[in-house]
Amino acid sequence: MPGGRLTREDRLRIAAGLEEGLGYAEIARGLDRPTSTVSREVLRNGGPRRYRAEQAQQATGERARRARARRPRDPAQDRAQDRAQDRAQDRAQGQAQSQAQSQAQAPPQDPAQPPPQPPLQAPPRGRDPGVVRDFQERLTALLILTGLPRMMARVAACLYSTDTGALTARELAERLRVSPASISAAVAYLEEQEMIVRERDPRRRRERYVIDDDVWYRAFLASVRRNELLAELAAEGAQVFGPATPAGRRMELTGRFLHAAVEDMARVIERRRHLLTGEEPPGAHVNE
Repeated sequence: MPGGRLTREDRLRIAAGLEEGLGYAEIARGLDRPTSTVSREVLRNGGPRRYRAEQAQQATGERARRARARRPRDPAQDRAQDRAQDRAQDRAQGQAQSQAQSQAQAPPQDPAQPPPQPPLQAPPRGRDPGVVRDFQERLTALLILTGLPRMMARVAACLYSTDTGALTARELAERLRVSPASISAAVAYLEEQEMIVRERDPRRRRERYVIDDDVWYRAFLASVRRNELLAELAAEGAQVFGPATPAGRRMELTGRFLHAAVEDMARVIERRRHLLTGEEPPGAHVNE
């Protein structure tokens, strides 16, 4: 099948196929493309009911321009910056320890003098640490039941329970009290599942991992794509075994079911996302 990016003509044909009520697989066959290419294109640009070829073409161009504008990463420079930051943090910790030892060795204060008042601290935000830990443990257990490995579930629950929704690998390792290698494997898995995204922290020149408000939207989309791949393979299996054989009929029914389920799921996901976020669906101003 041909590679490369979809062209404007391809997108016009996709829009025409959706208008005619064709499924992703049928549209993909007309373009001689994988079904997953068509499904990703449609889901990324408003879903089956909101897809507009010109808007999709424009959005793709904007994404490409943003990608070209990003500074190319220099791994050696990043490692040097990380080492410099670690040394600065170590010096700060050493100074704090020295100050604490000096205070411990200082002569006792005159009882007539009032003790120094501690600095004012921001009041707690009404969160009981024990209750928070219990919630994170229950969230972790539930994520494990959905199929996430334990360490991946712990990282996801930790990120989801922070106000910022973003932590560096070092911060995750300190909070979860695990090795950096465990964090590295967990975030790689969660990125693959599209549950988190990686971004640069401009203040600290380090990468951090973000779990934002669209996490479940992206996770469900990833599930849709996996089911679309299964549907493609089942359809291929029907041809391999022959549609007249029991195995071939089983494969054909499986493929048809999954294709229909994927299209229904895509429509529901897009509809629910716009209802939850309050955003105007793409192309809502266009008369259908």
